[in-house]
Amino acid sequence: MGANWAPGAELTFEKYLRQIVEFSIEHGTIPILVTKADNIKEDFKLNEAIARVAFDYDMPLFNA
Repeated sequence: MGANWAPGAELTFEKYLRQIVEFSIEHGTIPILVTKADNIKEDFKLNEAIARVAFDYDMPLFNA
């Protein structure tokens, strides 16, 4: 998933990330989520969404 999201679109980003995670789990895969190393948007909201999903699904998170 890219980082070219409109400002304030972190909720949509999180929604789609959850769909990907659920699909992966349903097919026997445990994803490892990775935060973005940059902070171009200067608000860390995408990283917060990624961390929230990792926490909610109790899965590995690599904080880049």
